Formats: sequence, C-alpha cells, structure tokens
Amino acid sequence: MKKVFAKLSALALALSLCMGLVAIEALVAFGQPAQVIRYSTGKQNVAGQTVWNYCGQNIRLNEGFAQFNFNATLVEGRWSILGHFQLHAQGTGVVDGALFVANLMDNYSFGGGARGFTYNSVGEYHLIEKGPKGEDMFLVFEYHATVKADGTVDAVFDRFSIECR
Repeated sequence: MKKVFAKLSALALALSLCMGLVAIEALVAFGQPAQVIRYSTGKQNVAGQTVWNYCGQNIRLNEGFAQFNFNATLVEGRWSILGHFQLHAQGTGVVDGALFVANLMDNYSFGGGARGFTYNSVGEYHLIEKGPKGEDMFLVFEYHATVKADGTVDAVFDRFSIECR
C-alpha cells in the first residue's frame, strides 16, 4: 500500500515540481532579487471523476470541485514553493449507488538552491458514506524527501495510516 501511495505522491510531486520550475524560470527572467508568483486553478468541476476507496467500492463524483494553489518565491538564488490541493465533492458508490462525501486535502512545500532541495507533503483524505454500511476511509500521511547536491535522496513517511470505519 505504501508503494502505491509513494508512486501517487511521486506523480503529484513531479507535476507540482514542473509547474513550480516554470514559475521559478519566470521569476529568474524578471532579474530582480526577490519575486513571488501566485497561481490558482480556481474551482474546477470534478463531476464524472472516480475516486479510489481502500475501504470499499470506488466513488463516482456527481458534483463538487477541486482547486490547486501555489506560491513560488525566488530570493537570492534560493527558491521555495508552497502549495495546497483540495477537493470537496459528493458521489455515489460504483457498485451499489451508496451516497458518499469526499474531502481531500494536501499541503506541500518545496525549497532549494544549488545545494539541493526538500519536499514535504501532509494530507488527509476522507471518504464518508451517508449510511450504515461503514465504507468510510480516513487516510492521513506526512511525507518528507531531501535531494542533496550530490544527487542522493533521503525520503521518509513520518505518518501513514488508513482507517476504515
């Protein structure tokens, strides 16, 4: 399970890093000692998307939104990116049509310069069934990675849990 989640985190990291690097390149192009870029997708409709549920059936979202925000800063050769992803939606189980509420949140930060960079991510995913079946999923994680100047990587899950209720 941790390997699957690590792959998903790596994909999110790669996407976020690409967006952040574009922002950093834009900051460098301005040529000033300190710059900040803010970006937001705004609220995006997620109807029709499917959410994975470790504790039971997957959930097809009927209505709701997802939003991604980040701030990129460049100061004296060091850069940082702070980001936030959230999803709030309602959906139905793909097997029996049970009603669910989905609340997903992920906060992350990057920072670095010539000597390497760090990545931190803290998230909570809650999928709550409206009924007595108990296919509710509560996933909590805290993940840290450091890439050193020589290319070595240290990565650790400080917290990782999935609870079914």
